Amino acid sequence: MRGGECEVCGVVPYRIEVHHKHYNTLGRENPSDLILLCPECHRVEDEKRIEKNAREREVESELRMRESAFNTWMTNRTGYDAAYATEDDYLEFSNWYDNR
Repeated sequence: MRGGECEVCGVVPYRIEVHHKHYNTLGRENPSDLILLCPECHRVEDEKRIEKNAREREVESELRMRESAFNTWMTNRTGYDAAYATEDDYLEFSNWYDNR
């Protein structure tokens, strides 16, 4: 039994809220997938998750842009699809892309 206190700040709030650490097991959660939080800590944890998700989307977007740029660069430079790229092609592209 966890009790009625916030697992982050230790306060015994007027109401306790259940926070999902992640949504991978939504609907079939294990106790370790959940924490009990006061409303303020719950808000803070949700904001952290939103910021983390936004950063992950930015990284994924940058990777897609880089991949697309490499495909275009490779085709324009060699006439071949990026599937035929060598390690030297990747290095040359990376130097160009990072210094553009």
